[in-house]
Formats: sequence, structure tokens, C-alpha cells
Amino acid sequence: MRIGIRVDASYGIGSGHVFRCANLATALQRIGLTPIFFMREGSDSLTELVNGLGFKVVCLTFPHAGSHENPFFLDVAKDAQCFIESAISQSIDAVLVDHYGVDADWELRVGRNFPVFAIDDFLDRRHSAKLVINPNYLCREDTELFKSNSPESDCLSGSMFALIKSHSCFDSSFTRNTEGLPPISLYFGASDPGGITLMVLQTLLEEIKVKNFIHVIVGINSNYKERITAFAQQFNNVQIHEFVDDLGSIFSIAPIAIGAGGSTIWDRLLFKNHTLVITIAENQVPLSKNLANIGAVNYIGGLSELTSQELLIGIENHIRNYQNFSFDASKLLIDRHGTERVAFLIKLALGEMVDFSLSQSVGSNKENGFQAEFDLMSLELFICKISINQDKNVLEILIRDNEFSECLRNFRILSIEDIVARNLYHIYPSNLVSFGATQEKSVIFLIDEGSWLLNYLWGAIPKFNLLGFNLLVTHSIDSCPSADVCVVLGYTQILNSKARERFRSVVVVHESPLPEGRGWSPMTWRVLEGIKEMTLTLFEATDDVDSGVIYLQSQVALTGIELIEDLRRIQASESFRLIEKFLSAFPKILGRGQAQLGNPSFYPRRHPIDSRCSSASTIDEIFDLLRVSDPDKYPVTFEKNGQIFTLTIKTYNSRDKNQPGE
Repeated sequence: MRIGIRVDASYGIGSGHVFRCANLATALQRIGLTPIFFMREGSDSLTELVNGLGFKVVCLTFPHAGSHENPFFLDVAKDAQCFIESAISQSIDAVLVDHYGVDADWELRVGRNFPVFAIDDFLDRRHSAKLVINPNYLCREDTELFKSNSPESDCLSGSMFALIKSHSCFDSSFTRNTEGLPPISLYFGASDPGGITLMVLQTLLEEIKVKNFIHVIVGINSNYKERITAFAQQFNNVQIHEFVDDLGSIFSIAPIAIGAGGSTIWDRLLFKNHTLVITIAENQVPLSKNLANIGAVNYIGGLSELTSQELLIGIENHIRNYQNFSFDASKLLIDRHGTERVAFLIKLALGEMVDFSLSQSVGSNKENGFQAEFDLMSLELFICKISINQDKNVLEILIRDNEFSECLRNFRILSIEDIVARNLYHIYPSNLVSFGATQEKSVIFLIDEGSWLLNYLWGAIPKFNLLGFNLLVTHSIDSCPSADVCVVLGYTQILNSKARERFRSVVVVHESPLPEGRGWSPMTWRVLEGIKEMTLTLFEATDDVDSGVIYLQSQVALTGIELIEDLRRIQASESFRLIEKFLSAFPKILGRGQAQLGNPSFYPRRHPIDSRCSSASTIDEIFDLLRVSDPDKYPVTFEKNGQIFTLTIKTYNSRDKNQPGE
């Protein structure tokens, strides 16, 4: 699938749009999408840089606004038409736009041909894109304003979506070096408007006369390169970097940072830099003020409003207060995965399958028999806390409770809980997995490790999470902590009274109209008896097997041709519907249980011999046996001339390559 990225850079607009789109394009590429950039021609548009990063660039050639006079202006009608024609010629499937000149009108025009996603760090611009992302930290009032201007779009905001580079040098255990004179970094973006880099460098070296080593990153479009280099050559504590592919390589060694308030502010915070911000564009002001209000950065004003004296005092105070800086960036959920989150979300919103399988081990804990391994490119995108509680001997997972989860639900795709559960089962197939840890009520699902119901349970986790319960899944009653409810699913061991004491209620779902059909494999036995309905009973577990009070019961009509996969799907769906109904009414439902009435009947445990048929059997005679037998564990078998053979059955699909009789 091809994603067209509409973005520009100029002296007036700045370069942050292009750099963050390049970061996102890299992440999109990693998950199987093909990004293609659509940019206007111009010496300052960074098209060569984007090409150099390995991305295709299509130049839009019709006249646009001047770079300096009004960088926010775009002839929406002409640009949209030109873009649509170019995008169609490149076989584009979807569009991502990050442009100050674009609003709902452009998105509506382009949206008639492609699904549109928008990135915008202004709050008051109207959008009509499918998804609008503001990758900045916003206060509550700003968030409400941002959403109110795009009522038809899914809107996401926050630093967890910061489109920063996935720094290869970043280590989550990174700590600042506080010994000696801390190095300083200077970076004011690719355009370096007004020569702010040279002004700050002169202030540091000529007026304050710092002895700290200074790393100066010169903007790729800066008109002051030669003057900066010539000035720096007079000092032995300055190093000039004309182009830095990974800014983290500088920010990781220079704990004091002075720079603009654009997207690189997140890179600095990620590396715990003591950051002085001087804004060089209007759009940088809200973010800089918000971050200054919570102590994340030191904001002294905009380039156009600062006097030389204010600049001197601001820089001098900033360096002096370095030792007192102690902001914890984790409060803002800053990590290096914001770009990947947005990439995953775009792919999911387009209906594309995303591989959430574990692939990269990034951490482990082997205490008490646990071994946790998590993938940076999947699980950490959706979880804000994973920890092992040694007291309870349980893996605790705290799902992010934010707009991202809501947006996933809007797209009707895998929920965060489902993604996490499906992955963690491969890590913890025989231990405890806990979801939530913030609710007043708790429920434990007790299920055999090899049960076929387990995969269906992972898919049902999100519904149960919404009922206000902490959730825990385990395969052993011996390691279960106390809880309000224990739901027994496909668990073959009997729970004695002592085991049940730790729960307020222990419920079981049984596939028969109790008291009829107590015992083993009731669904299978009833199908073999020719019964054309599935009855499920949710009841309280007691010492006498399958004899407790009944809380809920339901029936599902069967056609008589369902195979084992169909029967299991029906059983799982109806079982979880009853469980959800029970939990929704808990604890009041405990007073509504009805004693079992009538004479009980019992089914014995099934063995391989029960799936044996005669070689002379007709299809009609063994059809029900074929459709209820597990082809892997208990296939239908027959003996012929001393040799055992197996029989399996599956539904014919007219689209199968092998046609009947061929």
C-alpha cells in the first residue's frame, strides 16, 4: 500500500514538518507501507535531503506562495488538484498531510479520492481528515479547542505521539552525567532564521565566556554557516556539526540544550536535557508555554521579541540552574515510540493487518520462574506499565487509558487489550497475566493451558475490562490470589471447598441444560445424540460436580451440519455473553440463583476409542462423529487389514483450487 505524504519546508515555514514526516515515513516503511513524498520545488524545500534518505519525491511545480512573505498561504484548489493528479499517477492508496497551508477544504477535495490523515500542531485550524494528530503536549483547554475544530475527525493529541526519530543510541536506563562542566548543544532547526545560532554562540563565548564544550548543529538551510564556522574557529571548546542524522548522538552527550521549540524539543526531553527554548515560529509558542508551565523546559520568549540583554540573562540563568533541574520526562509519556504508534494506527485505520508478534527481546526478568520479554515495536506502543509483582507472583499490565484506545475502538479493529493479551500468551503460557490493577472488583479466569477456549478468551478481554473489574488469567488454582469472582473455563481439575474459599463466587459454564448432562464433554455427547440445539448453563461451583445453583441459561439453535470449529465458536461466543451478563449484574445476581430441578444425568469422559468407527460405516452413520471430533487430538479412526486410518472432514469452499472430482 502506497502512502502519499504532502509536506513542504521553507525559510518561513521551517523544516520540522519534513523531518517529522521523514521519521514517520521510516516507521511506515518498517511495517510494509510505501511512502512517497509530494513537495513543492524550491531550493529550501529539502527535497534533496528526503531523496537522500531513500524516499521517492514527486515535485509539484505550479506556483505557490513565497517562502518568506506568507509561509502559511496555499492555493488550496490548485494544490489539491495538482496533488490528486500526481497521486493518481503514482498509484497512491492513502494520504498523509503535514502543512500549514492545508485545512478542511483541501482535505475534503483530496478525501474524495483517498483516505486522508493529517498532522497539525496548530489548535484552531479546521480539519475533515479521517484522523488528525497533534503530537504536542496540550493542556485541557487546548485539547478541547483542538477537538472542537475537527468534529468529524478522530483527534489524537499528546507527547505519546511525538514524531521523533527512533534513536539507535537511546537506552531507557539513560541518566544524565552531572560531573564536571556539562557540554551544551545548540540547534535551531534547518533554516536558522535571523542567525539565532550565531547570536547564542556569541553570547555564550564572548559575554558569558563559558568553558563548557559546545556542540553546534548548523541548519542545513542556514544562511549563516560560513559566519558560524569562522567564529567558532577562534575557540577550542566548540565543534560544528553541519548535518547530524541522529540528533540523539549529540543530545545524549550534551545535557544542557539551547534551541527552538519545534519537534526536536521531544528529542531533548527524551535524553533528559536541561532545555532552554527560544521560539522561532508562531506554532512553537503554545507547546513551549505548556511545557514551561510544568517545569519541563525553560522558555524565555520568541526570537522577534527578545532583547540582547534578555537573551544574555536567560542563557546565564539557565546554565547556572543546571544542577537543580530534575524534571521526569516519563510524566509526559515520552519515549521513542510515538512515531511507531502513529504508523501502526494509520495502517490499522486503513484496514491493513499488522503483525504484533514478538520479535525483539528488550528486557528480561527471570525471578520466581518468570521470564518477561517485550518487543519495542509492538507491546510498548500500547502499554504504559508492565511489572512483575513478586508478592503476588503475577505479571501486572496497566493498559494506557487514553484517546489512543478510544480511537482504536472507533476504527473497529483489535483493541489494545487484545493485542497485548495475544502477545503475552506466548511469553506467559503457564503463569498469571493481570489486566488493569486500578478497579475495585476483580475476576480471575481459570483455564487449562492447552484449552482451545484460550484464544477466544483473549478476544473477550476488552469487554470484561469495561465492566469495572481487574482481570487476571491463570492456568493453576494453586497460584491464584483472592478475588471477587473466579470463572472456570475448560479447566479439568476439580476445585475443592478450600480452593473456593478465596473467592466470593466461583462460576462455571456447562454446555447442557443442567441437571441433564452433568460430567464430561456435554456438547459432543449431545450432538451425537442428535440434539439440534446447544444449551449453556452458568452456575455456582460446589463440592458436588455440576450441581450448584443456576444463575443464567441460554439456548442456541443448530443446523446439524456445524463442524467442530463452528460449534466451538458458538460455544465460546455464548459462554462469554453469559459471563459478561453475570459480571454486569454482580454482586446482586448472587441472590438470584435457582436450585437445579429434575433428575440428573451424567456423561462419561471421552477416550480415543469413542472416535473409532467401522470401515463399513456409511457417511450418514458417522457424519455427526466426524463433525464433533478434534482432527488433531481425537480424530475419527477405523481399522482396515490391521492398519489404523484417520478420517477428517471440512466444509467445501467453491473458491478452493482443488475442485471435487479433479
